[in-house]
Amino acid sequence: MRPPEPPEPGDWVFLAGATGQIGTAVAEVLAKQRVNLVVHDSGRTSGADKLAGQLRALYGVQAVSITADITDAEQLSRMRAELVTRGVASLRAVLNSTTGYPGWPVELTQLSEVEFRRVVDVDLVGSFLLVRSLLPLLVERPGARVVLFSSVAGLRGRPGAAHLCAAKAGIAGLVVALAKELGPRGVAVNAVAPGPVIADESAEHEFPAGVAPSTAQQVADAAVYLASDRSSPIQGQVLVVNGGQP
Repeated sequence: MRPPEPPEPGDWVFLAGATGQIGTAVAEVLAKQRVNLVVHDSGRTSGADKLAGQLRALYGVQAVSITADITDAEQLSRMRAELVTRGVASLRAVLNSTTGYPGWPVELTQLSEVEFRRVVDVDLVGSFLLVRSLLPLLVERPGARVVLFSSVAGLRGRPGAAHLCAAKAGIAGLVVALAKELGPRGVAVNAVAPGPVIADESAEHEFPAGVAPSTAQQVADAAVYLASDRSSPIQGQVLVVNGGQP
């Protein structure tokens, strides 16, 4: 595999949800490739600031931090304006790993309307609002790319996760719709759909038969591939990362 091209001056990638497990892994992969990064967090300014500082110190890239609630269109509009004032006038890619899913199963009879709406609002509506808000910066850069995060749960279902499954299935539909609409404008839209994600391959984990985990690094590698020019033939697709389990 050939080494990635260094970024052009002012060439930026926006990473939403950068302080989460997968988001941080994606940020590190991109920084190792000398990509300039906007690292976003929905609310923890200190977390985004810390990550941006680490990326600058360890990899010598430009990295700026920013916070905004991706379910709030007005906050996103202000965020875009702030980016422009800070020198981010165009984006080569937008990746969104933000999720409202807390990570534990809840049976249907125990799942509240508030919990269900929260996950759909953050994962699905938030993805729509984020792409819509940043589109003016994406179309400034020929060959720009959007990478959203679906889930194997959204494709195959999972007991105790109706809110997650519904939101992530919606991401798959959103990707197809945006790919058809934005493709003619030079923007490719795809998604990564991870199964269970673990931090450490050496640790012992128990999963049901037929379910295999992936590491955050492996998921990040797939997302970064879709965000690169090397994936230019791919449009409107959901790439499943399932630990090698068909």
